[in-house]
Amino acid sequence: MILRSRSVLGSALLLLAACGEAVERPAPAAAEAVWRAPPRVDRVAVEAGRLQLTGSAQPGARVVMRDGAGQAHAATAGPDGAFVLGLPASPQPVLLRPEDQDGERSAPGPDVILVLPDGAAVALSPGVPSRRLDPGEGLSAVDSDGRMAIVSGRTGRAQPRVRVQLGTAAEMEIPVDAEGVWTVRTDVAGLGQSVVVDGAEHRPVLSATVPGSISTDAEGARIGWAAPDGAALVTWIPAR
Repeated sequence: MILRSRSVLGSALLLLAACGEAVERPAPAAAEAVWRAPPRVDRVAVEAGRLQLTGSAQPGARVVMRDGAGQAHAATAGPDGAFVLGLPASPQPVLLRPEDQDGERSAPGPDVILVLPDGAAVALSPGVPSRRLDPGEGLSAVDSDGRMAIVSGRTGRAQPRVRVQLGTAAEMEIPVDAEGVWTVRTDVAGLGQSVVVDGAEHRPVLSATVPGSISTDAEGARIGWAAPDGAALVTWIPAR
């Protein structure tokens, strides 16, 4: 997450002269810090062996993506704030953290981007469902803090609801929003061992893992990460 900076107003010293003499004006206050739009990735695609990340940021901003190894990849946002950043595709899962670099100042965006070798990609952000960034539909991700779980997905079809079944519970009809996204919140016990979306079954793995670690299998990938307050989180995304 990015915190908006607040300027601290310096105290003005009023120098009072003898009666009838002019009063010296207060010293000018410190300039207000300007809020800058944090970088946000909206789409990830694999093209000719490279990852193409497109998104928006402060117009003219230098957008830097730092991967898990600390290597930086940069692009400059256009006058409308749009940016396109390319980097080599990897045979291993990749974690990227977008940053807005303004001179010596560097401010991270609210998301961490996870890209799998098959092109599946999500934006991870504490407290909200993970956002699917690749063109995939159906189940996007299952996020958990060990007590509660958020099951979310996306549909490109013009349908007002999707059918979702968690474990052995009864099938539910979940409303889809204007962007084609749907969400189910439940406790971990209510999640069961499987998630079925419109007839497609998934078996997410949400066991605790070390923040920063990623494990994959034929079903999908599990990543351990941490909220800003240090709380351990786990996200599972299905393979494409």
